[in-house]
Amino acid sequence: MTATPAAAPAADRQAGLETRSAPRWRRRRYGRVNWAGVWALTRRGVRAFMTDAVAYLCGPLVTAGLFLAVFVLAIDGGSGDGGSGDSGAVRALTDFVAPGIAAFMMVHHAFQHAAAMLVMDKTEGVIQDFLMAPLSPLEVMAGYVLSALATALMIGALILLMMMLAAGLAIERPLALLGFAFLGALLFSLIGTLVGLWAEKWEQYSAAESFLILPLGVLSGAFFEIEALAESWRWAIAVNPFHYVVDGMRWSAIDSATGSPLLAAAVVALLSLLLGAAAWRLFAVGYHIKP
Repeated sequence: MTATPAAAPAADRQAGLETRSAPRWRRRRYGRVNWAGVWALTRRGVRAFMTDAVAYLCGPLVTAGLFLAVFVLAIDGGSGDGGSGDSGAVRALTDFVAPGIAAFMMVHHAFQHAAAMLVMDKTEGVIQDFLMAPLSPLEVMAGYVLSALATALMIGALILLMMMLAAGLAIERPLALLGFAFLGALLFSLIGTLVGLWAEKWEQYSAAESFLILPLGVLSGAFFEIEALAESWRWAIAVNPFHYVVDGMRWSAIDSATGSPLLAAAVVALLSLLLGAAAWRLFAVGYHIKP
């Protein structure tokens, strides 16, 4: 006679129960890099930027246009004949200033985005969620830096396109320009990340922007020729990382540079490497982000 399930040994019934009740899900395994997590953090920052694209994109475009208009009017508007002054001087000024304006607006946004996102996440406690996620310190840092880098390149591209259409700017070396724009946005995204880690209040972030980034931008040669400075002040340009970004982008756009483009690229790349290592270390020890 065939045995019924009720007559089966107790051990067999228990084994069957454990088999049926065992969970059927498996823990997701990541490789050496959690690309999904890095992409999610990067997309979050870009999405926050795009939700208010009118302000974030139109604002820099209007500001860049005003900068260019001020410089053009300064040399052409005083001719007294309806603005029909020396067209060659106006053309030269436009070509000289336009890449500097684009670089200034681009790297300024890269700093703002990275620093402001970190300060906001720290003050609202969101950063703790990222620290508990299956993300390494390097991956968390990459999410902030890459989102700032991507949005800064968007702004830089739109400003350059506006300069090409409205001011007739011609780009001599598009690939070199893209390379210098990438390096410059990366460098100032890392600077913004370091400031965002350091700042515990919005007042500290504003102070860093007012007393560090704006002076570096204004005194970088973006709006004036370095040769116009006295020799005793040129050291301030040589130690300004902003200058190498501007000089490289200007060389790429109009084939005009005050120094070696290779040296400029090497300086910006080396600074990015050093600041990236410093930011990674601060994330690893939980500087101002762990209770």
